[in-house]
Formats: sequence, C-alpha cells, structure tokens
Amino acid sequence: MELRYNLTRDDYLRGLSLHEGRLKGPLSVLRLAARLLFLLPAGVGAGGLLMLGVVRVWGEWEEAFTWVLGPLLAMLLLSALEVYLLSPRRRAGRRLRVNRPDAAFFGPHVVTLTAEGVTVRYGDNRLVLPWGQLTEIWTKKGFCLLYTKSGPWEVLPPCAFEHGAQREAFAAALHGAVSGDVPWEAEEQDVEAADRLPQAEITLEYTWETAELCRVLTQANLRYVHTRLFWTPVRIVMSVLGPVVLLTGILTGIGVGTSIPREGAAEWLYALGIVLLGLALCVPLLMLLPPVLRFLVSRQERKGALRSMLDGPQRELWWSGGMVSLHGGERETARWDQVAAVCSEEEGLFLFRRDNKLHVFPAKAFPDRAAQEAAAEYARSHMQK
Repeated sequence: MELRYNLTRDDYLRGLSLHEGRLKGPLSVLRLAARLLFLLPAGVGAGGLLMLGVVRVWGEWEEAFTWVLGPLLAMLLLSALEVYLLSPRRRAGRRLRVNRPDAAFFGPHVVTLTAEGVTVRYGDNRLVLPWGQLTEIWTKKGFCLLYTKSGPWEVLPPCAFEHGAQREAFAAALHGAVSGDVPWEAEEQDVEAADRLPQAEITLEYTWETAELCRVLTQANLRYVHTRLFWTPVRIVMSVLGPVVLLTGILTGIGVGTSIPREGAAEWLYALGIVLLGLALCVPLLMLLPPVLRFLVSRQERKGALRSMLDGPQRELWWSGGMVSLHGGERETARWDQVAAVCSEEEGLFLFRRDNKLHVFPAKAFPDRAAQEAAAEYARSHMQK
C-alpha cells in the first residue's frame, strides 16, 4: 500500500496539536488540570473587570474600586498567559521550532508499507520504521499518527487519504503488520534518488557497537552542555533560581521539623512543594553530571531511539553543500548552515546542529587523528559560509 500527499506546515502543526492535546498518561492529565485551574482566575478577573466597567459607565465610581482594578487586571493577564503556555497549539509550535525540519520536509511525501516496515520518502530523504518499532496507530479528526516509544514518528494529514474508507484500510493494514501479517511487496526502488548522490569530498564508513555508541554519545552530550547552544536564557534563569529555591525549601523543612509546637501536615507539604520546585529548576545543572547523561543515553537505547545507528554499517558523504547519511536503508540530508558547532575529541568528531540534533562520528571512522582534525576543519570552513 502506498500513499502520496503534500505535507504542509499547517497540517503538520494541526497533527502535532492533536498529539499534544491527547489525554494519555499522567502528564497530559496534569496539563489539562492546570489549564482548567488557570481558567478559573482568568474568568474571575474578566468578570470583575466587566463589572467595574459597568459601574464606571452607568454607576457611581468609588475610590476603593481603583485598588481592585490592578489586581483583577494582573489576575486576568497572568492566568491567560499560563493558559496559552499550556495550550496544545503552543507546545506543538515549540516542538516544530526545536526540530527545525529542512525545507524538503514540507512538500511531497510518499508513505509505503513494505516487508521491512513503514517507509517515508521526501526530497532526497528516505526513512524506515521497522514493524517492531511501531507501537501505536492513532486516528483523530482525519489525521493518522504513527508512534514509536519515543513519541510521534509520522503525521499523515487528511489529504493523504481519498476517503475515510482508505484511512481505515490503511490503519487496518498497519495493525495487521504489527500483529505479524507483514506485507510481502518490496518497495519500488527510487533510481533517480540513487543517481542524485553528490560527489563526495569526504567519505566515512564505520559500524557502531552498542557500548561504544553509548559511551561516545555520553561524551558528545557532555560537550554539548558546555556550549552556548545548550545555555538558552530560560536554562540560565532556571540554573540561577534552582539552587536558591532548593535551599529555601530545605531551610523551610528544617524550620518546620524543629518548630515547637510541631507544625501540621500543611506546613510539611508547603516545604516539600518548594523543594520539588527547586529540583525541577535544577534540571539544567544535572545535565553537567556524567552519570545523569549516561542514564539518559542508556534509556534512549532501551527505547529503541538509537536503532538506526546500530543497524549495520554507516556511510557518510560530505560535500560542499552538506552531508548525506546512509544507514539501515535510510537516507538523510543535512546542510552545513544547520551546523552550529564542531568538536573534535579523542573519542571522535561531534557536530552540533542548531535544531538540537547531533552528528557523531567515532575516531575509527578516520585513518588517524590528523584526518579527523582535517575533517573538523572542513566542517568549520563550510558552516561559516
């Protein structure tokens, strides 16, 4: 089965918004509860301002009303801001800004169900999701979202299907493949895409071992958190306020525990809330600890997020326009203007992209350290053009 459609930015955002607004898991329920909680003071503030406006126009204004106007206006604005920050549309837009897909992502897409899995082709890119990695198929308002353990993998808009029956047949085929009824048809080879491989100036070929990949990724992420790319204004503010809030919560807990007479449960909950808030604000600082990064990388490996890197030999083609990654039947293209920093270490070469993605190349991919340094200099010279 094959689907051809044109993916637009608006359709993709709508699909992501449906995912962000989906009630699945405790975190999504908490977000919805928080939105409803902030809607209440927003309604109170709007109602109070409306009443004051009526009094101002048709009633008798008193001096005391002036003191109420400011708090009501602040309540309305702050609550409306919190509701907006928690809205699915805003979170979907933030996810899109962080991912920053290349220009070819929005345009013609071809989705094919083959024996190896779900294949998606757009531009010169070819991505494959093996059937064992597909965890869920969710349809909503004409959209069809394919999930892995890491989250949504592909968003199929309503225009991908000619009618509802085709969408149901597609979902049924996916469910059947996950259950073991795998399509036997082979995907039609894109000969033109193979012929469009650039004339490489640098070619890297290597194979990852699981332990080696986890070690190199840990080192690369440790270098990443020491760059300006990681330290955004929000993370800087969190890192400054986190220790202060955490210390305040600890001192408050000590005060509650040593007070005479003993405090009640409400005071303990108040101190615990401050400590939890401080710990949440200290998350960027925790990223500086190698054990934390090792745990996060190993967790990604268990979730299958590193599957494509471990799936056989890796081949990288570098030319003046960017990089082409060929691995596990997949093909991805990246431009040099997407690369923000280059780091050459004993473990290998790391390229940090502006969309928070990472390219890692082990030291064994280069003949010697001089070749690795030359490749790093080649990347730096082209990313600055």
